Amino acid sequence: MKLPTSIPNRGAIALFSAGALAGAVVFGAAESVAVTSDSARSPGGPIGELAAPSSSGFADLAERVQPAVVFITVEKPASVAAGMPRPPWFGKAPFERFFERMPSPSSPQLQVGSGFFIDGEGHIVTSDHVVAGATEVTVTLHDGTRHEARVVGRDSRTDLAVLEVEDADARAWLSFGDDGDARVGDWVVAIGNPFGFGGTVTAGILSARGRDIRAGGYGDFLQVDAPINRGSSGGPLFDARGRVIGVNAAIYAPSGGNVGIGFAVPASIAAPVVAELIDEGKVSRGWLGVSLQPLTPELAESLEMEQVEGALVAEVVADSPAAHAGIRPADVVTAIGGRSMTDGRTLAREVGAMEPGDALTVTVFRDGKPLEIAVELGGWPEAGGEAPSDARESGAGAGPRLGALLQQRDGKLVIAGVQPGSPAAQAQLRRGDVLVSIENEPVSDGAAVQRALRKVADGGREHALLLIERRGQPRFVAVRVEIA
Repeated sequence: MKLPTSIPNRGAIALFSAGALAGAVVFGAAESVAVTSDSARSPGGPIGELAAPSSSGFADLAERVQPAVVFITVEKPASVAAGMPRPPWFGKAPFERFFERMPSPSSPQLQVGSGFFIDGEGHIVTSDHVVAGATEVTVTLHDGTRHEARVVGRDSRTDLAVLEVEDADARAWLSFGDDGDARVGDWVVAIGNPFGFGGTVTAGILSARGRDIRAGGYGDFLQVDAPINRGSSGGPLFDARGRVIGVNAAIYAPSGGNVGIGFAVPASIAAPVVAELIDEGKVSRGWLGVSLQPLTPELAESLEMEQVEGALVAEVVADSPAAHAGIRPADVVTAIGGRSMTDGRTLAREVGAMEPGDALTVTVFRDGKPLEIAVELGGWPEAGGEAPSDARESGAGAGPRLGALLQQRDGKLVIAGVQPGSPAAQAQLRRGDVLVSIENEPVSDGAAVQRALRKVADGGREHALLLIERRGQPRFVAVRVEIA
């Protein structure tokens, strides 16, 4: 059913502050109005790329692609909006979520975002956090007509979703391009719905690749400097020829507004996810069941590794494929199926591209040597005490010195203070961290800490491997061994 073309008053600008990465458009210097095919000129078919960039601006590009871009209005119950799933980076300021709720806690929440047609069957790509928990989704086409849309599928891990509009007339659509062709410094263009203003085109450059914004393990975002703001999550990011190389997803906003740093999901990640959402309504990906952290030179030295390459296992989820296979914390995953894993992002993408039930060989570095472990991947899960003792310096007197005050609290060894300039301070240990083990040996008091550090020093190594818990999350830290 077609909806009225006018936007209701409740959709005023103040309420349209939703959506990831406000449709920042980074336009590249493109010239030439020549096109690749007649279908590229058609307002009701696939939009082809420009034959060559233009040196005079991006007007030709914007005019060609805008008919395929839509603006999304979403209504969510107040209770759902308050407790709905958040993007992976939510609450990790200064990465802003890209929508705001209406002031009233009892009235429906009206939010906005952006999207674009990806085929001639009415499928629209947008951001998952724009439509999560929605009771009603409406899209406004370039010609101003408004249509009801249904959610075909969502994938929170990549923050992507697909909608479908069945009653729209002949429309133009876009195809994903190859973001691998885009180089840092190239022009990019984005179109979106910042603050509910509607079609807005902005331009900038591709600032960096492979950015990790802690978005659920897929740390491979494109960074752009185009002026983008709230309201355009899900909008397309183009290269200078009008090819879609990304889906706008997040902004870095320590001040709450645009500071010239935005992020987009690369087309190489988005394209297969969108295709699977259209076909299956969901994404099935392999799950290993480990938490990873970067491998630093200090950690590598403490693990007796000659090269700083691989992903360090910080935690193994109980009853997970990794746990059943025998993978342990402090293992460093160096290869999967014979393919080298340079870091945790590479590992996450490799495993995520596989299917539940796939069998593979995981190569880990453990106890100074490589070890091959057979693993069968699973599917992603549907998502007081003792009085503190007096604080003691872990290295009082002669011997190895950590430089931290330790207390026993609720059966745990807690860091109560860190001495400036000490090995603990240099390793960025903090008050409140729980010291779990040293060199994979549990420690329960200061004496055990000294014994473990002395053993490392006697072995001729410069760093000891500590396992700590910080806010309930395990983490390995390499601490320099200093003899007082």
